Amino acid sequence: MKKLLVAVLVGLMMASTAYAKKITIGYTFHSAQDVFQNLLKNEFVKAAEEKGVKVRVIDPLMDIEKQAAAIETFITLGVDAIVCSPLDYEGAIPGVMAANKAGIPYVAVNSEIGGDGNFVYVGSLNYDAGVIEGEYMGKVLPENAKILYLRGTEGMEHTIARRKGIQDALLDKRTDVELLTEQTAKFDRAEGMRVMEDWIQKYPEIHGVISANDQMALGALEALKGAGIEGVLIAGIDGTTEAKQNVKNGTFAITVLQDAEGQATTALQAALDLIEGKEIEKRIIVPFRPITKENIDQYMHCLLYTSPSPRDA
Repeated sequence: MKKLLVAVLVGLMMASTAYAKKITIGYTFHSAQDVFQNLLKNEFVKAAEEKGVKVRVIDPLMDIEKQAAAIETFITLGVDAIVCSPLDYEGAIPGVMAANKAGIPYVAVNSEIGGDGNFVYVGSLNYDAGVIEGEYMGKVLPENAKILYLRGTEGMEHTIARRKGIQDALLDKRTDVELLTEQTAKFDRAEGMRVMEDWIQKYPEIHGVISANDQMALGALEALKGAGIEGVLIAGIDGTTEAKQNVKNGTFAITVLQDAEGQATTALQAALDLIEGKEIEKRIIVPFRPITKENIDQYMHCLLYTSPSPRDA
């Protein structure tokens, strides 16, 4: 009887594993060269493997057309669900509609999508990141401060929402603060450094640099160090290892933590629930959190990820 029970349990475990392995999820994102996006992808694949779920990953290399082709490929392959971190707010709509037509569940992770297609969004509210960044800089910037703003890639929801948060939380409330100029650096560290080097030549007095992500902020910091300029308050978003280390040593005023593991595991569970036909919330929010000198010590033990190279975004 005992042997029979063990055999039944083993059979059930094998059946469960076999069922899980039949599930295939198509995953496409921005690029493996984007530090946070690469971490998010890795966390998703890791979580899927733990559940016995197969993931087919297509890296579009920051190309909107290649990402659209990736969605078409997943549909042709007949994956059980699609998880996408869209490169363009409006440009991702046709892919959603195509997945809807094919009856394939669609989860947008980290970046939102426009339109009224049937999909679930899992991620953080990028507007909130801008607000957190802006509110803190509003507290620490000196009177009549002159600042610069590094924008992300144009057309992306991240870029638009984070910039609006800065406007509402800082520029509209601290009217003494002067925004000297702003420019996209495409979420790229090397580009952030290049833009900052140009700005250093144009603007002799700079009190703060606010960036839409940590990588551009780190590039700006390199340019400032190269020019021998100290004391500029720098703000970034993502909570990368380097950013946290710079908060710790005082060269960053703030980085806003984005929870990659939380977004990845939640997106995976959302996809699995949709595959099973469950009704779930259409928007599942994983909150941003500020990391500043006041709370940096509680975050230094969890150094999540680093920048593979100066060119990574």
